[in-house]
Order: sequence, then structure tokens, then C-alpha cells
Amino acid sequence: MSSKEDENFSLWINSTLDTFGFRPEIISFRSYWYDKLAENMNLKLEELSPFRFSLVGSAGEGVRLGKSDTDILSVFKNTVCSDNPRINVHLNILKTDYSGTAPGYTKIVLINKSSSDIRHPFHFDTMYKSTEGHPYIPCALEYFAGKSEINGPAFSSAFPYESYLFSGTDLVFSFYFTGKEHLSEWAKRSRFYAWPQHTVLNEISKMEGYIVPVGDKQSDLKCLEWRICYTTAEKKLVQHLNDAQKKLYILLKMVCKTILQPICKAITSYIVKNVVFWVAERMPELQCSVNCLMNLLQKALYFIKYCLENNHLPNYMIPGRNLLRGGVSGREKRQAIDLLSQLMKEGGAIVVRIPKLYQCMFHMVHSPERGSRYGIWRDEVEKQTMKFLVLCQKEYSRRWVPMPILSFLQVLKNMNYMKALKYFMLVVPEFPNMIVQGKFVELQYLFLARVEATMLL
Repeated sequence: MSSKEDENFSLWINSTLDTFGFRPEIISFRSYWYDKLAENMNLKLEELSPFRFSLVGSAGEGVRLGKSDTDILSVFKNTVCSDNPRINVHLNILKTDYSGTAPGYTKIVLINKSSSDIRHPFHFDTMYKSTEGHPYIPCALEYFAGKSEINGPAFSSAFPYESYLFSGTDLVFSFYFTGKEHLSEWAKRSRFYAWPQHTVLNEISKMEGYIVPVGDKQSDLKCLEWRICYTTAEKKLVQHLNDAQKKLYILLKMVCKTILQPICKAITSYIVKNVVFWVAERMPELQCSVNCLMNLLQKALYFIKYCLENNHLPNYMIPGRNLLRGGVSGREKRQAIDLLSQLMKEGGAIVVRIPKLYQCMFHMVHSPERGSRYGIWRDEVEKQTMKFLVLCQKEYSRRWVPMPILSFLQVLKNMNYMKALKYFMLVVPEFPNMIVQGKFVELQYLFLARVEATMLL
């Protein structure tokens, strides 16, 4: 493609992403209301649960694709881990021990147990003790053993509900981490361009971190190691990506999920996020515009290929941690590198390999006016749906259910009738006639099908 063709194709992709759910305004709106859902959940469970919940990952960032799993970070409220802990009788106090661990990982020991009656999640490994004589806490949480399928630090939950908005939920249990060394080094390191801005650097350098129960894959003592992460800091960084950088994030997620992951499972959504951060930091702002979207994608694919060739992809927040360490087999690596080389040669033709995106772009070309009307409708439906979910959640009894089950009967039960009618009329204009004809079951199926049509990407 010529530079002009690249620009036109970039604008075409940008317009398609805007229309089908990824305008900057709707991304921000989505992230805000997901935070509202988590806030309501925490209020309901304030006295019942030892955890504080937050929606993280692509859902919490507002860039979730289709029915991808929703990631929930569950933090023990009465437990704090620190490099230099101070005793507090009301808290479980943990201390880090970095001896023999890879960058981004630590062993932890219990220095002080809370005097409260809240059940603590710890069991101890008496075979291994710190130099002070404290037993280490293994990264396998006995508190949750056998209750869920484990995927890295996440527990794939089986909540008793199914919703068009949440097809699956991954719970990551964690402890607060107050160590500032990693964030201080991150904020002070040299950068060629002005991303992230200085004010953002200062804000993030003061944020908390977390330790999650998963050890380094290649460590002999991985059962004792915990991973250090800065999940809320990364969420803040995503918020400060510009429109083109967020579109790159979404587009690269599509490429990896549809094309790369089938042959190389190590290229996860988390790796995609880190690649986008590195690209954003190392490119001038003028080159990070929506008319350069294809060029940005090429840069990102080249970066992934380079990292695979060198068996090293640095974590953005803790560069010493290699995200590819122990994650890619020789065969997968070679296949992924060959495929990336091929994708870089294809240019814009890469969208043909992403059926959902290709179909949406096809509709935008052949029916632009219809596509524009759809975009306005889908954004309004999503806004009303998110507000409806929060309203329903407020009406729920104090049960351990993070999100309401969506059904026709619950709409009428939990929502003001006029608001419910306005909402249903937006989604299903045929609503009055179907009610008169007694087609309640058909109405519910049509309603759900229409709302699912807001998630074509």
C-alpha cells in the first residue's frame, strides 16, 4: 500500500471501530459504569466479605471485545504487604523477601496476624522459613482450593447466573502491596517523548500495587513466589492513551485473539497491553493519530516479532520481568515469527483474517448511512443497559452476586415502569404490539438478541 492508501484504510478502520462500539466517549462511559457496578457490589458486601472488588482488564478499561471473560480483582481488605512493614494490630502484615526470586516476584512471610475475627486465608510452609524464622506463605491459597478452575493467578468462577454482558468471570485474589521502589524507578526512567505526561507519572508513582498468587514458571521455588503487579496503574495508563492508541490496543487484541493465539497461546491480552504501552512511549505524538493506525499496527507487530526472536518482552511497569520467560516453546515461537512476518507484508489485507471486523467494514462501505444510524442506536442502547444494570444492582438483596441476572421479569420488578418502558421501546420498538398479543417469551428473546447485536466486535 502507498502512504495515501494506508491513511485511507486507517481512517476506514477507525470509522468502523467508532461505529461498532469504540468511540472514545463510549469507551470512557463503559469504564465509568463498570466502576459503578464494582462500587455498588463493594457497598453491598461491606460487612459480609473480607474482599474489595474492582473490575480490571479489558472490561474495566472499556475495551472488552464481544463476550470475553470479565476480570475481577479481589483484594483482602485486612491484609497489607510491604518491603518495610509496620505492625498494625488490626491488619495482617506481610513482608516481602526477594532473595532468589526473578524480577517482579517475591516470597512473603506473615509478620503480624490481625486481632480481628476475620478469617485469614493463609496456610504456612514449615519446610521453608525466612532468615527471621517466619514461615513462608505459599502462593496456592488453601482458602479457595478446589472451588474453581485455576488459570495463572485467576480462578475461573462459576457464578449462578448467565448474562449477555458477562460470558465468564475470572477472579484474581490478591493483597495490597505498598512497596514504592518499582514505581519510583518506572517514573524516573528516561523517555524520548511525552507519554505518559509528567502529571500522570506523578499520580501513578503514588498508587498501590498488588501481589497475586502465581510464581515464576522457571523457578525451583515457584510454589513460594508471588507476582507483583500494578493493575490499577495500568488501568490509569489505558485511560491516558489517545484515541489512536486505544484503537491500536483494540485492533491488536483482535489480531492476537483471532490470528496469533491459535498457534501461540503465550501472546495474551496482557502482552498486547504491554506492547501498546511500549509503542505509545516510544513514538512521537504526531505519529499516533487515527490516520496512522495501520502504521501503528505494523510497529506493534514488528515489536512482538522482535521480542519473540530475542525471547524477551519486558513488562512495562517492571521492565526486569520478562513476559515471555518460560512461556513460548521452540515450535510455537518459529510459527509465530513466520506468521508475523507474513502479516507485516499483507498490510491492510490483514483484516480479511478477522471475520468480525471484515464484516463490519463491509457494512460500512455498502451501507454507510445505515451503519451510522446503527452506531447511534447501539451506543444509546449500551448506555441505557449499563445504567439499568446499576439500577437493578441497587435493588438487590445483600447476596454474594456481583452482577444482576438480566431477564424480562426482573426489568419490570427492579425498574420504574416508565423507565423500563422507555428502555424497552429503544431496544424493541415492537414492544407495545407484542405485549397486546401476549408474546412475552418472543419479546424476551427478541430483546436479548437486539442487545447482543450491540456487541458485533
